[in-house]
Amino acid sequence: MTDKNLIEQLRALKEIKPSQEWVVLTKENLFKEEPKFTLIGFIKELRRGERFVFNHKPAFAAVFSAVIFIGLFGFAQNSVPGDSLFPLKKITEKGQAVLVSGKDKPRHDLEMVNKRLNDLTKIASLNGDVQPAIREYKNSAEEAAKSIKEAGNIEEIAGEIKKLAENEAIVRSLGVETGETEELENALAELIEREIKTLERTFLTVEESEMLAVAKELFEKEEYSKALEQILEIGK
Repeated sequence: MTDKNLIEQLRALKEIKPSQEWVVLTKENLFKEEPKFTLIGFIKELRRGERFVFNHKPAFAAVFSAVIFIGLFGFAQNSVPGDSLFPLKKITEKGQAVLVSGKDKPRHDLEMVNKRLNDLTKIASLNGDVQPAIREYKNSAEEAAKSIKEAGNIEEIAGEIKKLAENEAIVRSLGVETGETEELENALAELIEREIKTLERTFLTVEESEMLAVAKELFEKEEYSKALEQILEIGK
């Protein structure tokens, strides 16, 4: 291409004029602003969302209900007697109790008694209303009294019986009077007495006989937890 031809083509390009449509469109693109937040626009978006949710209402309702349900049960685990969510906690506990075997039921029921005593301690520490917790404690004690009579291996429940005595002492130290749990006390007495009689029919060394004598003294004083500890030491 010669210099003359190049100059002629450049002159021809200068004569080309953009269409009016192209000019307007280019200006709009160059000076277009980001959409600003407006209340009307926000409401329109919400309405779009409402229509979407409405069109999928069954699915959203099921998911929402499941989330609420799981959340409530989660919060309920930290509740204590007298709280609005405590009934949900009891439902969970009863569901778990169904899965407990007959062999493990005495230990499980004593664990529940200790849980109710822990609840009572929390409430008393905060100067709350202890009456609902006392009722729950007594109910759990009655349930435990039925099952520990059938306890096969006393060693499996010894730890919970010891905790029971400790938790009862803590509650008393806070000035809370729970009243008598006669059925549970009688059940523990029968359990310890049964073990003492079994040992009396067993050949014991001098040292073991002395330990049994101490266990009997503790039993007479109704210090069942300590008596049980002494009994479990025999033969070790």
